[in-house]
Amino acid sequence: MIEWDEVMESSSEEDLLELKHWLFRENIRLQSEQRDLDEMKSRFIKERDEFRKEMDTLNHQMVIEHKRLKDEQIFFDKKMDILKNGFMELEAEKQKFNREKLMFENNYLDVMGSEGECEILFSGVTSSLGLKKRYKDLMKIYHPDNLCGSERVVQLINREYDKKRAEQ
Repeated sequence: MIEWDEVMESSSEEDLLELKHWLFRENIRLQSEQRDLDEMKSRFIKERDEFRKEMDTLNHQMVIEHKRLKDEQIFFDKKMDILKNGFMELEAEKQKFNREKLMFENNYLDVMGSEGECEILFSGVTSSLGLKKRYKDLMKIYHPDNLCGSERVVQLINREYDKKRAEQ
């Protein structure tokens, strides 16, 4: 440490004056730097507070987004379960329909299996035009490409149609 008392006694007035000016300038410089540091400190504190606010806002938004995504996932899962159940019910109904269709076809073909019972399809038809119209109507219903169609029934209808045409 500097002993100021000794410096003051050993120095001349001119040196003291120069030292005084230097101390004055140094004091002003230090005060200026202190102000700058205080300004920087307040700016950093302000920026830190703004950063914390932004982080809090982002964290809040993240929590909201996570909740929204979780809710959407739950909603999606419920919709998927509904679709799965619907497809399972649809498949069960399809199988039931196919079983009923086979039962109906078997029963219907058993009834229509003999030649005499096929005559019911063309009963009451007296003209060739009526015969053609009835044939077309029956083909629209029982053609194999249709849902209710059957190849066996079409063969029976064709056989009966040919027989009726030959009779006229």
